[in-house]
Amino acid sequence: MAKFRALEQGFNLVRQASLGHSIGADYTGNVISEMNHFTDNSKVLVTQLPTKGRKTIYSIIGDSFIVFCLLSLIMVIIVIRKKKAEKLIVSSNK
Repeated sequence: MAKFRALEQGFNLVRQASLGHSIGADYTGNVISEMNHFTDNSKVLVTQLPTKGRKTIYSIIGDSFIVFCLLSLIMVIIVIRKKKAEKLIVSSNK
């Protein structure tokens, strides 16, 4: 999962994961180096990753799109409830 976070944010990643598995991944999601600490004799992961990443849409706008969608949903719910309330008032006046 961390590799996908690095991809969406556009940065390079070196991570030691569970069960002794380590990876070095670049900003495009390619695994440059990996090692299992239990089976490899050297016990040291050496990798060369790029020093620069890349700007992505998600790194620029972040969670703004999610907030916009939630606000839009709330507005739609409010409009629908108002229309139902108006329809009930009109039908009760007849």
